[in-house]
Amino acid sequence: MREKTAGHTHKFQEWYTLMQTKQSYNKLKCLLKNDLLWKLYFEDL
Repeated sequence: MREKTAGHTHKFQEWYTLMQTKQSYNKLKCLLKNDLLWKLYFEDL
């Protein structure tokens, strides 16, 4: 029973880390997109 719970916790941690990474990636993507937009905008000026 204990091993099962440990395995469960490990899976949850993996999933949690994955979600965190995904969120960070999305934030980074948004920042990069905004950065590109700013560059394009200023080049147009």
